[in-house]
Amino acid sequence: YTLALGLLWCSVALWIAMNDSPARRRWAVFALIATVMWVCHLVGWALLCIAAGSQEFIRQRERNGGLIPAAIASIGPLSCLLIPWLAKILIFQSSAGTGETSGFFLMFHKFDEVSQVLADRWYPFDVASVVFVGALIVASWLPRWTRLNRGMMLAAVITAACVVVVPQRLLGSFFADQRLIEPTLLFALLAIGLSSRCPARLCHALFVAALLFAGGRLAGNAVSLSQLGGQSAEDLQVLEALPRNAQLVTFRAIVCPLPWTFDRWTHLAGYALERRHAFSNDQWDVPGAQLLRVHNPAAGPFEVDESQLGYEAPCNGKASVLTEADRVPASIPYLWIIWSGAPQPLSQWQPLARRGRSVLYRRRAPI
Repeated sequence: YTLALGLLWCSVALWIAMNDSPARRRWAVFALIATVMWVCHLVGWALLCIAAGSQEFIRQRERNGGLIPAAIASIGPLSCLLIPWLAKILIFQSSAGTGETSGFFLMFHKFDEVSQVLADRWYPFDVASVVFVGALIVASWLPRWTRLNRGMMLAAVITAACVVVVPQRLLGSFFADQRLIEPTLLFALLAIGLSSRCPARLCHALFVAALLFAGGRLAGNAVSLSQLGGQSAEDLQVLEALPRNAQLVTFRAIVCPLPWTFDRWTHLAGYALERRHAFSNDQWDVPGAQLLRVHNPAAGPFEVDESQLGYEAPCNGKASVLTEADRVPASIPYLWIIWSGAPQPLSQWQPLARRGRSVLYRRRAPI
């Protein structure tokens, strides 16, 4: 997903740069680019279709005038973006099934997710950054010294509409609507241009402000990730005591309510799979979405993704990790818990290795 978004902005810039290129050349180039985007992530491909479609529609409308003639004239240039979709239909077999789709029009959550676009570790810094970006977008609509790229603005409007319409979980993929919030803001930012009427000092001040904002966010993220990386490295040291090919269940014990800090440990169990070839119950299997299949009947209800999430104390009707640990099948001899606070004693498990809040347990022998 992240790679697809990185390629998206380069691809949109190339689409605009090739406006005056021969039509066949751009068609061939973007048939390849669309295929690469499809392989990276479908969201990236969909956003490329929205961005390129918006640019082409505005371009054709400036040439042809009416909405319908512009839409018809856009079909040919944009058809190259459908090449991967057609290839899937003609070459590949259809998937055996689809994941769950749920969570339509959860507007409170959608608005809350907007405030968390830059959520990392420091609430005032992260929220102030979102407010700054939003204020800059709104301010660009008012003064006479700005000029807006109508293609980018149309892409921002369409993507914002998708944020409202798309459910929270689409075909088994979580955060389907949330994934579109950042691109919406970026489309709106990229639409902003400065006209010749903008005072030189103001243009320079805005350029410096943009550099300071981007530099501040990058510096903050670098410090945050450095600290989080050190914490993760310490948590992972307990895996040295885990035998290879072990049957293991992992819990990330979180607090309730959730803190502002974005939790990056809910899938740390993947390292047990990579380093020790142990079973990892945080791997997700969405039919038709990937080649991965999870098959471990010994793990029982802890065979699937999200079974690794638990609370240190009962919360919102959900049991605590202490209760969940007692439900781990007897065929699973090892348990790994990454606590948020101080580790708590477990009746059926004894600590095998501990590094701070990360504890590897072994099932107690029956008396």
